[in-house]
Amino acid sequence: MFRQGPSRTPVPTRRRPQGLRRVLVALDGTPEGETILRHLRDLLGPGQIIVLIHVLPDTREFQEEEAERYLADVQERFPQFRSRWIVERGDPAERILDASRDEDADALAMTTHARGAVASFLMGSVAREVVRRAGKPVFLVRPGVTPARRSRRRILVPLAEAPTGPPVPPIVETVARQTDAEVRLVHVVPFPRVADPVTGFNPAIFRPLELPAAPWLEVAADRLVHREIRATKKLLAGVPEEAILREGRVENVDLIALETRVRRGVHRGGVAEAVLKQSDRAVLICPRAEA
Repeated sequence: MFRQGPSRTPVPTRRRPQGLRRVLVALDGTPEGETILRHLRDLLGPGQIIVLIHVLPDTREFQEEEAERYLADVQERFPQFRSRWIVERGDPAERILDASRDEDADALAMTTHARGAVASFLMGSVAREVVRRAGKPVFLVRPGVTPARRSRRRILVPLAEAPTGPPVPPIVETVARQTDAEVRLVHVVPFPRVADPVTGFNPAIFRPLELPAAPWLEVAADRLVHREIRATKKLLAGVPEEAILREGRVENVDLIALETRVRRGVHRGGVAEAVLKQSDRAVLICPRAEA
């Protein structure tokens, strides 16, 4: 059964307009686990509602009162959020997913690889299971990653192919609008490492690389501009995850938004997992329905 705490800022109960209205944020009780909140401060507008959830294990070792005091303290330290909290017991992934449905959250958020005495959010366990089953966008960030310092926000959106629907996931458009962020579309032409394992010689270094034309990338950027969203585009070449991470650093982006298949989630060895493990930026995983 949920134990809930009210917000110190009133949260309206009337129906809100569609979009990014409510975000469920999972915390594990550690300072590292709160890294995601520092990023959400820069990525969410003033109208969003934050629901903090803290999951206790099925033991008597940790008391609910302690968890309640912790979440009340988080509210005090992050007063800019319109928030309330939930304390639950049980399996972290199951309780987070249940709360996401019960709260009708539009997105979830958590810090990955954060270990605490109360719960552990490890990529490959809780975070992986949440991404795989939530069916909703999930904001993820590695512990200790600080938000980008810039006057204007920027979102990096890698596109593997020409979009058949909207040029970017709806949540990316929502975040861009509410923060006046620039959306930078990139397409990576795979360029694998071909160095000789013995000598280290890489013939690709001495051979001019001709990138194929990708007119659809410019079309996608133009569609965003026509929707009054600042947008740029760039064609990259290289190992996909390395090119994406490098572009994120060079452009000092606030967020990297990646689409992934709903049924696969963040699968082992994929580009999304590689970016998550190494990213020094917040990452947004957006589910895309199977064709």
